[in-house]
Amino acid sequence: MLTDWASTGEHHTTTRRDLHLHSAHMPLHPSAIHISRLNRDHYRNAQWWTPTHGVRLPLGMTSLPDRAAALTLVTPPTTALSERTSAALWGGPLPLEIPLEVLHVTLPPGGFHIQRPDVVCHRRSLSPEDIRDVDGLRLTSPERTLVDLAGVLSLPHLVALGDDFLRRNLMTQRDLHNVVQQSRKQRGIPSARTAAMLLDARSESPRESVTRVLLWQGGFPMPTPNVDICDASGNFVARGDLVYEDLRIVIEYDGSHHLTPGQQSKDADRRLKLNVLDWLIVEVVSRDIRTPQRLYDKVLSAFAYRGATPLTLRPRTRPRT
Repeated sequence: MLTDWASTGEHHTTTRRDLHLHSAHMPLHPSAIHISRLNRDHYRNAQWWTPTHGVRLPLGMTSLPDRAAALTLVTPPTTALSERTSAALWGGPLPLEIPLEVLHVTLPPGGFHIQRPDVVCHRRSLSPEDIRDVDGLRLTSPERTLVDLAGVLSLPHLVALGDDFLRRNLMTQRDLHNVVQQSRKQRGIPSARTAAMLLDARSESPRESVTRVLLWQGGFPMPTPNVDICDASGNFVARGDLVYEDLRIVIEYDGSHHLTPGQQSKDADRRLKLNVLDWLIVEVVSRDIRTPQRLYDKVLSAFAYRGATPLTLRPRTRPRT
């Protein structure tokens, strides 16, 4: 089971948990200084840097939460940190190709417009339910953030983000449904609707979510994530990442943590027990995700071995990973 996005070198380290600083246990750092003519000279030295015009931070405070906190000092109170910035601050998994250097914010239509380097300003009407005040930062809610990213992320990565939010109880299916219904004319809404249908809080890693959705896009039935497999006496044997229970097929992502000698020994023992119980194991690696046809061929071979075929082999949508 892949526990982070960094094991293949394709995604940011540790599913961006290093960026998830805004919680009840980690208050907003008070070190950001709003610069004026009265104090400008005092903070003009090597111990401070300028994250955005009009603000100084102590040298070394360069994280996303630090920069977001700095920006809030010089933007209108109606500004909400949004889209990829909000997703990262909520601790959600995002693919590596989504950069975080630029901060994304949303303001109501009309009126003041933020024009700053490394800031993208979106215009959108947000309801009070769309905003969460977390330790002094105004973030779009997880459900609003997910819908706003539907036009940016591929469906597999959108579902991975939504699964993570659901699993951590940051949103509910009803919350997401309400935002989708209120955003019918917004870019990416068809993808948001599909993602809402595919979300599963039982998924425990982004790679599980991505693999699950790629299989669905390829015409396979949706596997069940994280199933406890027991022997005839009811004794626990293993937990399968993605499982077709009726066919006794287990799909497992073989990430970098499986390369250690200790883990390899455990994996061998576990797979032997599953094989004895007539479970067929399909091992998936990063290349299979980058080239979905490889994934489809592997799983199709397992279906054929069981004398079964998917409902359809015609992709529902063109996979975009």
